[in-house]
Amino acid sequence: MNTPSLAPETRFGTADRWKVAILITAFSIAFAEVTIANEPFGLIGPWVMPLMAIIYGGHALLLASWVYRTNRRFTMAALWSAGVIFGLYEFFLTGVLWGVGNEEALIGPGGISWWGVLVLACFWHSILAFILPLLIVEQLAVERPRILGLAPAWIRRTPSWLRWTLLVLAAVFPGAFVTERWPFWFVWIGLPGTAVALTLLVRYLRPQAKVTSLADALPTTPALKWIGVVFAACFVVFGASITGENLISTHQMVIAVALYGIPVGLLLANLRATADPETVHLRWTQSSKRGLVTYIVIACVVAGVSGLLPGVAETIKVYFMIIPVWFAGGLAGLLALIVGIRQALKAIRAAGAHPS
Repeated sequence: MNTPSLAPETRFGTADRWKVAILITAFSIAFAEVTIANEPFGLIGPWVMPLMAIIYGGHALLLASWVYRTNRRFTMAALWSAGVIFGLYEFFLTGVLWGVGNEEALIGPGGISWWGVLVLACFWHSILAFILPLLIVEQLAVERPRILGLAPAWIRRTPSWLRWTLLVLAAVFPGAFVTERWPFWFVWIGLPGTAVALTLLVRYLRPQAKVTSLADALPTTPALKWIGVVFAACFVVFGASITGENLISTHQMVIAVALYGIPVGLLLANLRATADPETVHLRWTQSSKRGLVTYIVIACVVAGVSGLLPGVAETIKVYFMIIPVWFAGGLAGLLALIVGIRQALKAIRAAGAHPS
């Protein structure tokens, strides 16, 4: 008598779950921090990477587990809502949304950078630090990935030339921004180092077995409890340091804490809705040595403009990066917020019309 084959998820062991957790964490750090040279060595610097892993990995794994294990047929609105919760850490772990370290920030009522909330929470972190890393790792570990299928058709059918253009832009960003905080040569180590690190991680940590849903590949409940403890301890310690050193008022802290209630409410509402997107596989998940070397060369040459021609770099940074990102990113964040609210109200009405 033939022995029935094991289901894909039963072959997915503890080691595979750790591989998935590391990959999600690595892509989250690379996309959110290295792309703007906020931490050029965020993924490859042993003095900074552990803290980055706690902040980014902790957020991504805890929030992704919440979404995937509550509703495996979640909508993009639900995933985005969780990403906004992620982005609000900029209040307590950096103080950026209070204008800490950014004298040019436009501070509004309550001492809050409201446009910064739209850019960093509703756009940058929700997409680059959360949705995009999950999308890529899901492509690597899941038989029928669903996140890309939730995206608009014009996004999921991007041609190869556009993907290369985006990669080159990913090199321009750190090249233009690195000189604000770091010696220029940091970009010539951090950028290729991160590209090599991601390539090696994908090659050697890509799970051999695949699961039916990323929910089956995320850390187990006991592991998540330990992740949560470490994450909460980091949040409290560094949050107290930031708020204390920068004399953040109780009034400002109350507003910041209250703001968490908005994406949490949206997430709870949007998790009531379901979606059944078509399965879309990325055509570009394999990285060849030639492709990697080509990108590194292009990236270093493009980023080198900042060191060799500071005046040109400043123009590029201000008019082609800062203004577009903060203007377009804010508008995108505002649009996403409107759509997220509309989808939440729609889900609430649907649940009320068809109570379980």
